[in-house]
Amino acid sequence: IRLPLTSFLQEFTKVMKENYPERAHKIVMYPVPRIIVALVQTMMVVIPEKTRQKVSFVSSLEGVCEETGLSMDMLPDEMAGTPADFEVLRGAIALEIAAGG
Repeated sequence: IRLPLTSFLQEFTKVMKENYPERAHKIVMYPVPRIIVALVQTMMVVIPEKTRQKVSFVSSLEGVCEETGLSMDMLPDEMAGTPADFEVLRGAIALEIAAGG
């Protein structure tokens, strides 16, 4: 039996290799509940080092700023008021975050 997180990380690595080998400078996945961030960080050992350095999972706006080098006032207005971990998880089947406008 495979853990869903392991399957996700393997699929994520495959997509990254095929589509973003040198294009992406940094990918920050946000908002991710803290418990998932902790699990992902322990599972990241299966991802190649070069890819690992480009990908971060964070649960707070402060984490986004730390990973991107941006200040809070540089973040898009849409990121303000992001739900807490329990709100993200409550009744969620899928979480979709669109890029761009």
